[in-house]
Formats: sequence, C-alpha cells, structure tokens
Amino acid sequence: CDNENNGSVTVSTTSTGGSYEYRITSTAFSNIVNYTNLQPGIFSAFVQDSLGCIGERSFTIEEGLLLDTSAFSIS
Repeated sequence: CDNENNGSVTVSTTSTGGSYEYRITSTAFSNIVNYTNLQPGIFSAFVQDSLGCIGERSFTIEEGLLLDTSAFSIS
C-alpha cells in the first residue's frame, strides 16, 4: 500500500560450498536472508563468504499504488 513500510526482499547466492553471511543497507552481516518492513527506496544487498570477499547488488523497493476506489461499486 501507499505510504507503508511493507516492502520485502530475500538475499541469496547461487554459489555452492562454503558459508555465507548477508546484509542489506544499514544492517550488520548475519545469517538472515529475509528482510521485511522495508520502506520505499534504493538499497544495497551484500553477500560475504568465509574468506571475507564481498559481493554487492542494488535494488529498489517501489512505492505502492494508491487504491483507486472509483473502480468499486456498492449496491
């Protein structure tokens, strides 16, 4: 919905072997892969392997659309 912090993202890797930690903008590295209650905006997702190598990808949480009540009819 518009003006709500209800965006979500799941961070993962397709690489096999080793252990990975994840984070998004303004969070610490952890085993968490699901981030919820995100406000609209531009974020970065990071993946760190056991050697300390870090990969990054940016993503955008779009603002929700306003509900158009003119499309409803009540009788």
